Amino acid sequence: MPPDFLAPEIQLGAILVNRLKVSFLIICAGGASFAANHNWSTGQVLDANAKRDIVQTGTTFQSSTYGTATATTNGSVANSGAISTVNATTEASGQTTTIGGAQAHHTVFQDNRVIIRGGDYLYTVDDLSLKAVGMPTHGLITRAIANRKHGCRMVVGDPIQYEQTKDKLFVQDADGKVCKLDIVKQERIAKAQSSPK
Repeated sequence: MPPDFLAPEIQLGAILVNRLKVSFLIICAGGASFAANHNWSTGQVLDANAKRDIVQTGTTFQSSTYGTATATTNGSVANSGAISTVNATTEASGQTTTIGGAQAHHTVFQDNRVIIRGGDYLYTVDDLSLKAVGMPTHGLITRAIANRKHGCRMVVGDPIQYEQTKDKLFVQDADGKVCKLDIVKQERIAKAQSSPK
């Protein structure tokens, strides 16, 4: 917990940083156990196709308003015995100016479709990667969270370690990273039958 003498904004920032550290440690610990419990089979990467889309995910508006105002009052009082006459005129003028702009935020979605040949099946899997783009000073934590999924590196023609769990395919990519991919299509490989002699 940050000391009480710090400004509330600094205290909140320190709390967020501590929570981010704890979350990172939990993710790292989970990732270590995530990679250790697999019953790997060896397959082969047959083909890969990539599609890239840029989507606007938000907008930040900024504006500044400034202005001037003046008021002038002129008047006179005339006394003639018991009757007083007051004449007054007030003139007011003002001007305001607003300057603003909008910053659009985008995310790049890259969808890689990969075909992996296993022992009994051909797997078509989706490997989606996300990357937030925009000004680096806007939403650093949001950008870090959005950039956490970088995708796997698979080389067409190379062997690959895989394990199927329901509609997911766990693979160990060329860098040793374990990735959890969505199975889009699973096709049984027809076994070659020997002809009678």
